[in-house]
Amino acid sequence: MSQATHVAASNSSILSTKIALAHPRLDFSARRFWKHPDLHILLPKFYLELYAVVRGGLSVMEIAQRRAEELSANDPVAAILADYYAKHLVEERGHDEWLLEDMEHCGIDRQHAIERIPSGAVAALIGAQQFWVLQEHPVAFLGYVSVVEGNPPVQTHINEIRDATGYPDASFRSLREHADVDTGHAAELRGLIDSLPLSPRHHRLLGLSAFETVGGLARIFDQLCGE
Repeated sequence: MSQATHVAASNSSILSTKIALAHPRLDFSARRFWKHPDLHILLPKFYLELYAVVRGGLSVMEIAQRRAEELSANDPVAAILADYYAKHLVEERGHDEWLLEDMEHCGIDRQHAIERIPSGAVAALIGAQQFWVLQEHPVAFLGYVSVVEGNPPVQTHINEIRDATGYPDASFRSLREHADVDTGHAAELRGLIDSLPLSPRHHRLLGLSAFETVGGLARIFDQLCGE
C-alpha cells in the first residue's frame, strides 16, 4: 500500500500564492486606469508618479543592501541578499533617466519632474518598505520587488496605450524595456527566494510587504482616476 508523499511548497510559490489572493485589487484599479477615456491626459501624471516610485524604490534598495551587509556576518539570509541587492542596483541604474526622457516626449519639463514632491500615496508605498527594511529585516523588500517585477508590461498593451493616447513611440521606452527585461528578473527573483533559508517570520514579512505593495499601487491608480 503506497503512501502519499507530500512535497513542501517552495518559498517563491508560497509568496506567489499570497500575491495572487491580493492581486485582483490591483488588476481592477490598473485596468480602469488604462481604459480611462482621458488616458492621454492621465498618462503624463502616471509617469510623474512612476518616476517617484522608481526613485524611491532605488533608495530603499540601497538601504536594504547596506542593512543586509551589516547583518551578513551572522545572518545567512542577509548575506545572500547583500549580494543580490548590490547586483540589482547596478542593473536598475539609469532607469529613472529613461523615464525622464519618456516624460519629455509627453511634454513634461524634466526639471519639474525632478523637483516635484511625491504624492502621499507614493510616500506611503515606499515608506512602508523602508520601515520594514530598517525595523525588521531587508528580506521585506523582496515582497515589494515580487509584485513590481512579477507582472511586467506586455508589448501589445504598450502599443494599445500608444494608439489610445497619440503620444509618440519614443514616450514608451521605459515600459518597453521593462517588458523585455522584467520577465528574466522575475525568474531570477524566484530562484533567489527559493535559495533563502527563510524563517516563518520572514515568510510573514514577505507576505505583508507584498500585500501592502499591491494595495499601495492600487491606491496610486485610484487617485490618478480621481478617487
